[in-house]
Amino acid sequence: MVSPQLPRLEGDILQRWGWHLPDELPPAGEKKGAVDIGGFARYSNEQQGLSFIYPEKWNIQEEEEAIHLLHPEGFARVTMLRIWEDSDLQAALESVEEHLAQEYHDFAVTSRTKVMVNGIDAWRVDGQSTSTEGINVIHNFLLLYESGLARALALCALLEDQYVTLSPIVEQISGSITLLED
Repeated sequence: MVSPQLPRLEGDILQRWGWHLPDELPPAGEKKGAVDIGGFARYSNEQQGLSFIYPEKWNIQEEEEAIHLLHPEGFARVTMLRIWEDSDLQAALESVEEHLAQEYHDFAVTSRTKVMVNGIDAWRVDGQSTSTEGINVIHNFLLLYESGLARALALCALLEDQYVTLSPIVEQISGSITLLED
Protein backbone atom coordinates (compact mmCIF):
# COMPACT_ATOMS: atom_id res chain seq x y z
CA MET A 1 0.00 0.00 0.00
CA VAL A 2 1.40 3.40 -0.95
CA SER A 3 1.53 5.76 2.01
CA PRO A 4 -0.49 8.97 1.68
CA GLN A 5 2.57 10.73 3.08
CA LEU A 6 4.81 9.48 0.26
CA PRO A 7 7.68 12.00 0.04
CA ARG A 8 8.13 13.76 -3.28
CA LEU A 9 11.59 12.20 -3.73
CA GLU A 10 10.11 8.70 -3.58
CA GLY A 11 7.37 9.80 -5.98
CA ASP A 12 10.05 10.95 -8.43
CA ILE A 13 11.85 7.62 -8.11
CA LEU A 14 8.59 5.74 -8.75
CA GLN A 15 7.94 7.79 -11.88
CA ARG A 16 11.50 7.21 -13.11
CA TRP A 17 10.79 3.45 -12.99
CA GLY A 18 7.59 3.98 -14.94
CA TRP A 19 5.21 3.60 -12.02
CA HIS A 20 2.23 5.89 -11.75
CA LEU A 21 0.66 6.75 -8.44
CA PRO A 22 -3.13 7.00 -8.31
CA ASP A 23 -4.49 10.55 -8.57
CA GLU A 24 -6.19 10.19 -5.19
CA LEU A 25 -4.97 8.05 -2.35
CA PRO A 26 -7.45 6.73 0.20
CA PRO A 27 -7.36 8.37 3.65
CA ALA A 28 -4.87 6.83 6.09
CA GLY A 29 -6.23 3.60 7.52
CA GLU A 30 -8.69 2.99 4.67
CA LYS A 31 -7.81 -0.07 2.58
CA LYS A 32 -9.44 0.79 -0.74
CA GLY A 33 -8.20 -1.96 -3.08
CA ALA A 34 -5.17 -2.60 -0.89
CA VAL A 35 -3.73 -6.04 -0.49
CA ASP A 36 -2.56 -6.88 3.02
CA ILE A 37 0.90 -8.35 2.57
CA GLY A 38 1.99 -8.41 6.18
CA GLY A 39 5.66 -8.05 7.01
CA PHE A 40 8.68 -8.97 4.97
CA ALA A 41 11.11 -11.81 5.62
CA ARG A 42 14.50 -12.66 4.12
CA TYR A 43 14.78 -15.85 2.08
CA SER A 44 18.15 -17.44 1.32
CA ASN A 45 18.80 -20.57 -0.67
CA GLU A 46 22.39 -21.81 -0.79
CA GLN A 47 21.63 -24.32 -3.56
CA GLN A 48 20.24 -21.55 -5.79
CA GLY A 49 22.83 -19.04 -4.58
CA LEU A 50 20.16 -16.37 -4.05
CA SER A 51 18.86 -14.27 -1.21
CA PHE A 52 16.01 -11.72 -1.26
CA ILE A 53 13.19 -10.28 0.83
CA TYR A 54 9.58 -11.24 0.26
CA PRO A 55 6.18 -10.58 1.86
CA GLU A 56 5.63 -13.19 4.58
CA LYS A 57 2.07 -13.87 3.40
CA TRP A 58 3.23 -14.82 -0.09
CA ASN A 59 3.84 -18.49 -0.84
CA ILE A 60 7.25 -19.88 -1.76
CA GLN A 61 7.56 -22.92 -3.99
CA GLU A 62 11.01 -24.36 -4.47
CA GLU A 63 12.03 -26.44 -7.43
CA GLU A 64 15.44 -27.84 -8.20
CA GLU A 65 16.29 -24.98 -10.54
CA ALA A 66 13.90 -22.17 -9.55
CA ILE A 67 12.19 -20.40 -6.68
CA HIS A 68 8.62 -19.16 -7.17
CA LEU A 69 6.96 -16.46 -5.07
CA LEU A 70 3.19 -16.47 -5.41
CA HIS A 71 0.79 -13.79 -4.27
CA PRO A 72 -1.81 -15.43 -1.98
CA GLU A 73 -4.67 -14.44 -4.31
CA GLY A 74 -2.80 -15.18 -7.54
CA PHE A 75 -2.40 -11.50 -8.53
CA ALA A 76 1.38 -11.79 -9.04
CA ARG A 77 4.17 -14.32 -9.48
CA VAL A 78 7.93 -13.88 -9.25
CA THR A 79 10.25 -16.66 -10.40
CA MET A 80 13.97 -16.53 -9.66
CA LEU A 81 16.82 -18.72 -10.72
CA ARG A 82 20.56 -18.61 -10.56
CA ILE A 83 22.47 -19.11 -13.81
CA TRP A 84 25.52 -21.21 -12.95
CA GLU A 85 26.81 -22.01 -16.43
CA ASP A 86 28.61 -19.34 -18.41
CA SER A 87 25.88 -17.83 -20.51
CA ASP A 88 26.42 -14.97 -22.93
CA LEU A 89 24.38 -11.98 -21.80
CA GLN A 90 22.89 -11.14 -25.21
CA ALA A 91 21.96 -14.76 -25.89
CA ALA A 92 20.34 -15.02 -22.45
CA LEU A 93 18.30 -11.84 -23.04
CA GLU A 94 17.07 -13.13 -26.39
CA SER A 95 16.27 -16.54 -24.93
CA VAL A 96 14.16 -15.11 -22.09
CA GLU A 97 12.28 -12.78 -24.44
CA GLU A 98 11.60 -15.66 -26.86
CA HIS A 99 10.40 -17.85 -23.98
CA LEU A 100 7.97 -15.15 -22.80
CA ALA A 101 6.70 -14.62 -26.36
CA GLN A 102 5.96 -18.36 -26.61
CA GLU A 103 4.40 -18.64 -23.15
CA TYR A 104 2.20 -15.52 -23.22
CA HIS A 105 -0.30 -14.53 -25.90
CA ASP A 106 0.81 -11.38 -27.75
CA PHE A 107 3.71 -10.67 -25.39
CA ALA A 108 5.47 -7.45 -26.38
CA VAL A 109 8.55 -5.80 -24.91
CA THR A 110 7.83 -2.20 -23.91
CA SER A 111 11.28 -1.19 -22.60
CA ARG A 112 14.82 -2.36 -21.91
CA THR A 113 16.95 -0.55 -19.35
CA LYS A 114 20.32 -1.14 -17.71
CA VAL A 115 20.01 -0.98 -13.92
CA MET A 116 21.98 -1.93 -10.80
CA VAL A 117 20.71 -4.39 -8.19
CA ASN A 118 22.75 -4.40 -4.99
CA GLY A 119 25.87 -3.36 -6.91
CA ILE A 120 25.34 -5.93 -9.68
CA ASP A 121 24.69 -4.87 -13.28
CA ALA A 122 21.34 -5.98 -14.68
CA TRP A 123 19.09 -5.59 -17.67
CA ARG A 124 15.48 -4.80 -16.80
CA VAL A 125 13.01 -5.71 -19.52
CA ASP A 126 9.37 -4.66 -19.24
CA GLY A 127 6.54 -6.04 -21.32
CA GLN A 128 2.87 -6.78 -21.47
CA SER A 129 0.50 -9.41 -22.75
CA THR A 130 -3.16 -10.35 -22.79
CA SER A 131 -4.27 -13.78 -21.62
CA THR A 132 -6.58 -15.89 -23.75
CA GLU A 133 -9.31 -14.83 -21.26
CA GLY A 134 -8.65 -11.17 -22.12
CA ILE A 135 -6.81 -10.34 -18.89
CA ASN A 136 -3.97 -7.83 -19.27
CA VAL A 137 -0.69 -8.87 -17.64
CA ILE A 138 2.37 -6.71 -16.92
CA HIS A 139 5.72 -8.50 -17.12
CA ASN A 140 9.21 -7.54 -16.16
CA PHE A 141 12.39 -9.41 -15.73
CA LEU A 142 15.82 -8.68 -14.38
CA LEU A 143 18.82 -10.42 -15.85
CA LEU A 144 21.76 -9.88 -13.50
CA TYR A 145 25.20 -10.19 -15.05
CA GLU A 146 28.91 -9.96 -14.29
CA SER A 147 31.70 -9.60 -16.85
CA GLY A 148 29.21 -9.98 -19.72
CA LEU A 149 27.86 -13.30 -18.40
CA ALA A 150 24.32 -13.85 -17.12
CA ARG A 151 24.28 -14.80 -13.42
CA ALA A 152 20.64 -14.70 -12.25
CA LEU A 153 17.13 -14.16 -13.56
CA ALA A 154 14.03 -12.79 -11.83
CA LEU A 155 10.80 -12.98 -13.85
CA CYS A 156 7.63 -11.23 -12.72
CA ALA A 157 4.07 -11.32 -14.00
CA LEU A 158 1.27 -9.37 -12.37
CA LEU A 159 -2.29 -8.53 -13.28
CA GLU A 160 -2.56 -5.07 -14.79
CA ASP A 161 -5.47 -4.10 -12.54
CA GLN A 162 -3.26 -4.81 -9.51
CA TYR A 163 -0.20 -3.00 -10.87
CA VAL A 164 -0.47 0.18 -8.80
CA THR A 165 -0.82 -1.81 -5.59
CA LEU A 166 1.66 -4.61 -6.25
CA SER A 167 4.43 -3.08 -8.37
CA PRO A 168 6.13 -1.38 -5.38
CA ILE A 169 6.14 -4.74 -3.57
CA VAL A 170 7.56 -6.56 -6.58
CA GLU A 171 10.21 -3.84 -6.92
CA GLN A 172 11.19 -4.36 -3.27
CA ILE A 173 11.59 -8.07 -3.91
CA SER A 174 13.59 -7.53 -7.12
CA GLY A 175 15.72 -4.78 -5.61
CA SER A 176 16.72 -6.98 -2.69
CA ILE A 177 18.23 -9.82 -4.73
CA THR A 178 21.70 -10.78 -3.57
CA LEU A 179 23.91 -13.38 -5.21
CA LEU A 180 25.43 -15.74 -2.67
CA GLU A 181 28.97 -17.02 -3.14
CA ASP A 182 29.53 -19.48 -5.98
